Amino acid sequence: MPVSYSFSDNILILSKEGKTTHKEFMDAFENAMKDPSCPERVELLIDGRNDELLPTTEEIRKTSSYFATFGDRLGKRALAASSDLLFGLGRMAEAIEGFQDKEMQVFKDYDEAMKWLKEKE
Repeated sequence: MPVSYSFSDNILILSKEGKTTHKEFMDAFENAMKDPSCPERVELLIDGRNDELLPTTEEIRKTSSYFATFGDRLGKRALAASSDLLFGLGRMAEAIEGFQDKEMQVFKDYDEAMKWLKEKE
């Protein structure tokens, strides 16, 4: 599957591989949130280091709005991006999330993203 998910403590990790569509990404997120092993509250790490198909601005807006429907169940969000273009799109998502009072950051280093998500607020 082009998008897989796993849990590391209270962190939901969505890993994108190859040319993943927005629908595949959203389906994986929904499956993860419904998974019985999903913690009650999760931080989200989107691992885009191997993603070959970038989201559109409209998809970013729709995703941010959808994430907002989870309220306090979905905490901080991080994106691990390897390309400059995905990093820039992630910065745009940061701005959108900021308007929704949610904390999001984009990282070029996966380990730094994990470290930030594990920090207590």
